[in-house]
Amino acid sequence: MDPARTHKKVPVPDLDRSACLGPDGAVAQVTRCLKMISGRWKLPILFRLYADGLIRRTDFGEKPPRVEYRLTDRGAALMPVLLAARQFAEDHEQASE
Repeated sequence: MDPARTHKKVPVPDLDRSACLGPDGAVAQVTRCLKMISGRWKLPILFRLYADGLIRRTDFGEKPPRVEYRLTDRGAALMPVLLAARQFAEDHEQASE
């Protein structure tokens, strides 16, 4: 895996960066990837991440509404931990098969 860097300079493999942030580093991609979470739960999750200071929200005031979510420095600092937890789960899932 070639290491890439997110827009916040967190070193992660290319595939992980795209999966977590999308090609431009926007976390709005996450909501499209979370198909197992119903639409009614996505917004409360995003608001909780915002309240915890992990993402910032930009409302462009357009019609139809357009809102963008991006990682804060605090959210970017959490990325390596989340990726390590995911890797741990993948490793142990394979070991249990």
